[in-house]
Amino acid sequence: MTIRRDNFQAIQTLLAEQTQNELSDDKDYLVETRLAPVASTYGFPSVDALIDRLRGTPDRQLLRTAIEALLIHETFFFRDPATFQYLEETVLPRLCQARLASRSLSIWSAACSSGQEAYSIAISLADRMPHVVAGWNVRLVGTDASSAMIARARLGTYSPLEISRGPFADRVLRHTREELGEYGLSDSLRKMIDFREWNLTGGPLFGQWDIVFLRNVLIYFPEEFRRSLMTRLHRCLSPDGVLIVGASETAQLQADLFQPLDPACHTCLSPK
Repeated sequence: MTIRRDNFQAIQTLLAEQTQNELSDDKDYLVETRLAPVASTYGFPSVDALIDRLRGTPDRQLLRTAIEALLIHETFFFRDPATFQYLEETVLPRLCQARLASRSLSIWSAACSSGQEAYSIAISLADRMPHVVAGWNVRLVGTDASSAMIARARLGTYSPLEISRGPFADRVLRHTREELGEYGLSDSLRKMIDFREWNLTGGPLFGQWDIVFLRNVLIYFPEEFRRSLMTRLHRCLSPDGVLIVGASETAQLQADLFQPLDPACHTCLSPK
C-alpha cells in the first residue's frame, strides 16, 4: 500500500519547513516505511491517517516524532578513514601548534546523529594528542536536530554491530567496557563531549570554532539554504580553521568562501 499523493506532498512540505531537508518525488516508499511505526505507536490505522492528522490540527510532539523518523541518521565510527587520518596527522598537529599560547581548541560535530562521529573525534584526540586532552581547554560539541539521537549519543552505548562496523573497531573497543551485551564508551570520553539538540535551520550558529564537521548533510538541503548555511559557517570558523565535509559534498560548497586545505584531502577545507 502506498500513501496518497496529496499526503506525500504534504509531508514534503512539512519536512522542508521544519528542517530544510528536501524529499525527492520518488521517496514515497521511504515515507511509508518510516512513518508506519509512528502510526502504529500512536494508534493510527494507516500512514495516511497519521498524515491527515498532521495536516489538520497537528500535535507538536506527534509532528516532531514524525519528522525525526524521516531524517536520515546514517553514521558509524571513523567514517571515511582517510579524513580521520588527515585529521590526526595534519589538522590537529597544525592547529595545536598554532594554539600553544591559548592552549584551547574548539571542535563542532554538527548533525552528529547518534554520536559516533563525535566519539571518533574524541578517540583521535585521546590516542594521538593525549597532552592536549589532559592539559588544554578542549571544547568538543556534538549537535543534532533529533532529540532521540542526542539522547542515544549522551548514553554512549552501542551494539557489537555498531562497534564493529567502522574501519577501526579495535581502537574503539579499547575505549569501551561491556554493558549487558553492548559496549559503553569510557567515562572520560563521554565527559569530553557536550551533546546538544540543535537544528541547523534555527537561529545563528553559536561560538567560534577551530574545526567544524558537517558531513553528508549538505546534499539534503536546497541551494538557497546551503548558501546561507555556508556563509554562517564561514563567519564562525577561525581564520585558520577547518571545515570538514563529506566526500561527495564539495560540489555543494561556495568557491568564494572555502578552498581545499590540501590537495591530498579534498574533504578538509579552509575559509578564504
